Amino acid sequence: MKAGYMRLRPGESVGEHNTEAKEEAIVVLEGTAEVFISGESFCRVAEKHLIYIPPHTSHDIKNSSDRDLRYVYIVKA
Repeated sequence: MKAGYMRLRPGESVGEHNTEAKEEAIVVLEGTAEVFISGESFCRVAEKHLIYIPPHTSHDIKNSSDRDLRYVYIVKA
């Protein structure tokens, strides 16, 4: 497993990437994350909520709020 912390300013995104054979969980600490799956807007995740990204999934996280988005990601190989 590995984990990390991200901070995105309003309007910023991580950039589309693929989980490959890994699973990923994203826990929003502050702000609102807009989650894109395969380039399509999938859902919005509010603070204190989690989203699960399954293996082999192209996804992107964008800050859709007017304040910084802060979240933690956990990746399981």
